[in-house]
Amino acid sequence: MNTAVIPEGLALHPVELIAEPTLGTRELPRLADRLRLSEIHADRPADLRPALEADALSYLDDMAAHGADFFVVRVGCSLIPSEEKDEEPFETLKIFFNLTSPGAPFQPTAWELAPVTTTKPVMYTPWATTYSFSKFGAKLEAKKNATERQVDSATVQANGTSTQRPRWDFYTRPVQSLGGDQRIEMLVRAPIGHPVIAEVRASATVKIRKFGRREMIARVPEQVSRVDLHAAPSWISLVPTSAPAPTPSS
Repeated sequence: MNTAVIPEGLALHPVELIAEPTLGTRELPRLADRLRLSEIHADRPADLRPALEADALSYLDDMAAHGADFFVVRVGCSLIPSEEKDEEPFETLKIFFNLTSPGAPFQPTAWELAPVTTTKPVMYTPWATTYSFSKFGAKLEAKKNATERQVDSATVQANGTSTQRPRWDFYTRPVQSLGGDQRIEMLVRAPIGHPVIAEVRASATVKIRKFGRREMIARVPEQVSRVDLHAAPSWISLVPTSAPAPTPSS
């Protein structure tokens, strides 16, 4: 994950992670302060006009004339390392959004997502499988090849463009561990004159001592998990010079 991508004044709220129950599990592992999320923030593209190109501004103005409104939505999150070095590492983090406008002629959708899907080269040694047969039956052997192979492995996958349910999947890789701060952004197209409700959820895969690899569901506090974008706090008010927002393709 990137570092130094969220403003210093951004409030981050602890989110409890609870393991999904499995057959025969009596005790559910819990992680109290390993994930923190900010409230959902929203700004109007008009507030970002110095950072937008003329073509993008013209396009947004044209869409507004046809009953569409736009919000630049941001959420900050932070993964806190375990107190013990290399203990209970995060393997994946998933951030989900749900966008709704009750009673509106159309539903809000995410038009642009950031970060976008990102891959990095990873070297690995493939395994070769051989079979042998004898009077005692078949024998299967697996051996590592002598040469390494390079593949592109995703560290971030962004999905759900043009839908009500965008999501981000972050992965730990040999070239990049999963930790630190991350800013999630999207440009939301919504109907004018209606509430625009944004909800956020999260889950993670964590390798927990004594329990192994477990899927964890985040218990996101209500003040963080849901907001009407019309009443959401502003992100750019926390940042003297905001980075350019994602803009729609014309």
